[in-house]
Amino acid sequence: MSNELIKIPDELPKPAPQTNKHIPIETILDLRRKKLSCSQIACIVGCCKQNIQQRLKDSGLEHLETHKKYRADILALKSREILESIDTADIKKAGLRDRVIAYGTLYDKERLELDKATSIIKPLVTFGTEPIDITPETALEDAPGGV
Repeated sequence: MSNELIKIPDELPKPAPQTNKHIPIETILDLRRKKLSCSQIACIVGCCKQNIQQRLKDSGLEHLETHKKYRADILALKSREILESIDTADIKKAGLRDRVIAYGTLYDKERLELDKATSIIKPLVTFGTEPIDITPETALEDAPGGV
């Protein structure tokens, strides 16, 4: 056996970062929603910060709030893109059933955009034993003070 001393370096190499990919993404997302930093989450779940950052990037959470905030604009842009991609030839190729459904859907959406009802509700009012046919117009006309 040799009497040589083993020289220990002044600084030990850092261990390789832990990449525990078996952490449920729901756990990471739950902690992130609680406004914890990636470093804090990493300490809690037992992995490196880079792993948390990568898992969050892969999940798409970082862009989700922006998407929610601008969802109406995103949908408007996509609907315009889809409608502009449809030409007369595409419409003619579609079957009658598909064209009728497309028309009905577009009609309903247009009425929603214009704040018009998509269904007509006609109340049945009875006075004694006789039903009275009342429309919104006649109800206002018969109201005290009239219209």
